Amino acid sequence: MPSKRVANIEAATRGKVKALNELDHPASCKGKANGYMIIPLECFISTLMRIFTSMRLGTAVLVGFCLWCWSWLPALGHVPVREQRSSRTTIGIEGNRPESSSPSYFTRNLIIRTKIYSVRVAYPEFIGLGPASSIINQQIKKHIHKEVHDAQERLSLDELVPSAPKGYLRGKYEVCLLTPKIVSVRFSFSGYSPGAAHPYDWTTAFNYRVRPPRAFTTQDLFVAGIDPILVLSVLSQRELTLAPEQFVFDWVEEASGPKKENFRSLTFDKHDLCITFDEYQVNAYAAGPYSINIPYGMIKDLMPHNSPLWNVAQSDSKVYDDFLLLSSDNWRRRLAGLAIGRYSKILVSDPGNAQAYYKRGKWYQELQRPDAAKKDFAQALYHGYNGTDRSELEALVGPPDAH
Repeated sequence: MPSKRVANIEAATRGKVKALNELDHPASCKGKANGYMIIPLECFISTLMRIFTSMRLGTAVLVGFCLWCWSWLPALGHVPVREQRSSRTTIGIEGNRPESSSPSYFTRNLIIRTKIYSVRVAYPEFIGLGPASSIINQQIKKHIHKEVHDAQERLSLDELVPSAPKGYLRGKYEVCLLTPKIVSVRFSFSGYSPGAAHPYDWTTAFNYRVRPPRAFTTQDLFVAGIDPILVLSVLSQRELTLAPEQFVFDWVEEASGPKKENFRSLTFDKHDLCITFDEYQVNAYAAGPYSINIPYGMIKDLMPHNSPLWNVAQSDSKVYDDFLLLSSDNWRRRLAGLAIGRYSKILVSDPGNAQAYYKRGKWYQELQRPDAAKKDFAQALYHGYNGTDRSELEALVGPPDAH
């Protein structure tokens, strides 16, 4: 009798094991795509239901709670792009690769979806640039993934807000210049955190020379001995001052001052060097980003002959006033003249601007005009200049009460 009961139990056990094996890999649910096992949704649900009905109530509730927590893990913190493989997170790369022997490009899209946010960023993939194509495309992907990673860090820290839209990150691009020698791309990003008053936007630039394939930076713009950041600062400040928009003086000084980070969105096209300033750099958010163009004709004499921009710059045949043309032997004096003219224009409309007097005095010193510099420093002190070198100015020109 006992042996008969054991035999019945063994038979029942074998039947359950066989049934579970069929549930794990039913014949109707088998399929492959891109090397991965594909299980239709209805088969997956029916399998779960059968497993749950074979459990006790307490065990089923515990397993269900664990599965619910697991499904939310991607939304609780940042999940690296290459590791997001949960059922609630989808990632894709879209874009078809055409064939071309000449320099060209096509669009790919990076797509990520979680419970809290979604990402869709377009970026170019270049072809027809020889061996440099793969290197440039790899660097563009690194550029995009860094921006997406930084945005994900911000989005993942936010929580779902009832009745608020999901967070998102969107990205687009513009190929500003594509030649057999150089690639210049401007990326524009827009992100939104759940519950925020409005999106936040920013731009970046990707500049790469083809032969040899390497990043093209501001240090590659001009011949040795030229300070590229100072040149870009003075020329951009001049353009912003001449613009029809009335920008706040302090914002312009900060956004276009001689700092490398101020020109991170520097790109090139067939006619100009372009600098983009994001929201809150030179204007309010509602005004959007603002771009200025500096013609190659003003700076082409500062470029080395082996620059990938040399041939492009030489095509600028426009005639400019002499004081706008910079060369390797006069660039500092020409910049000083442009800066002095700008600050003089500002002081006409704002005669009590202490910073403008101070900056103009510094440029007079550059021109070795000490008397003019002292007068401006005295006016700066009189109108309340309170910089870190105030004591030095007082030693040079005397206290403000003396003027």
